[in-house]
Amino acid sequence: MTYTAANRLATFNGQAVQFDADGNLLTAPLNGQMSSLQFYSRNRLIQAGNTIYRYDAENQRIGVNQTQFVVNSQPTLSQVLVKESNGIKTFYVYGLGLIGEETNGIYRTYHFDYRGSTVALTDGTGQVTQRFQYAPYGEWRYDSDSVLIQWHVRCNDG
Repeated sequence: MTYTAANRLATFNGQAVQFDADGNLLTAPLNGQMSSLQFYSRNRLIQAGNTIYRYDAENQRIGVNQTQFVVNSQPTLSQVLVKESNGIKTFYVYGLGLIGEETNGIYRTYHFDYRGSTVALTDGTGQVTQRFQYAPYGEWRYDSDSVLIQWHVRCNDG
């Protein structure tokens, strides 16, 4: 990789990195390969390689590829109310913060530590179904399900 005098990426593996007039990357390394990126008039990324992003009228990202979100933007921090991915809908329940989720009739409750980080999910019988661990500064370390979920840090701030 080489950089310009302004500390901007110039080349990756000998290939030039391109920018548009607004400074948006048009070609950039993704997963070790040069890929094209596309932006729309509000300088929002709409495509990076094979990943397509969708935005709502309030300019919030509501979808990535086949995943779509319904977002409540009224609270101080936006809340995802519904996530749909591959035809499966997950509904999120909030009180003062995130309480739980329901997918295909299965309800799971979120449990938090003193910092507000999600540490466990339990099913309707109270059995722990998933655990999470974090480094001292909130960096994600472990998920017993090995599936990265959207709510690992500070998700009860809603």
